Amino acid sequence: MLSGRLLVVSFVVASCWPPPPSDAAFLRGTAGARPVIPGSKGPPAAAAETLTWTFPQDPVPVAPVTPRRFESQRPAAAPDRVAVRCGEGAVGVEVSQDLLGTGRLVRPEELTLGGCGATLADDSSRVLTFWSPLHGCNSRLIMTDDRFIYAFRLVYRPKPWRHVGIMRTADAEVGVECHYPRGILTG
Repeated sequence: MLSGRLLVVSFVVASCWPPPPSDAAFLRGTAGARPVIPGSKGPPAAAAETLTWTFPQDPVPVAPVTPRRFESQRPAAAPDRVAVRCGEGAVGVEVSQDLLGTGRLVRPEELTLGGCGATLADDSSRVLTFWSPLHGCNSRLIMTDDRFIYAFRLVYRPKPWRHVGIMRTADAEVGVECHYPRGILTG
């Protein structure tokens, strides 16, 4: 046998807002008017204006953007940063210490011509000068039918700064060549 008690609880909710407008008031167009707060003497002056809100324009489709393809590139020396003078038995190479055009100056110990260090460093013009005999500094002789070509490698190997193991650039290499005509000149 079931026995139990039934407890009925009722709540009364009081509202201080006016009741919603009837369907007839809504159809007459008073639904857009501002409500009157109970206890006030009427709507403010700005409430008498009609609302001018409209729906926004349809969205414009955005054109798809193709992602850029980035490739790692090794910096190359600009032509005006390396100057070569070929002599009868020697080669002279002048190199701007801003070899890579980044504003960071190359230290003389980081740059070699075929393994040979700079013979002169001009601090005022920021230029390193290399002098080498044509057969020196690991040059390579290339003979063609009409030319002798002495090829050198100008190598930049950055070294980490003291107490900092971070290097901001990679190694770079610039080819340096001196071309001489081959054969006996007849006159």
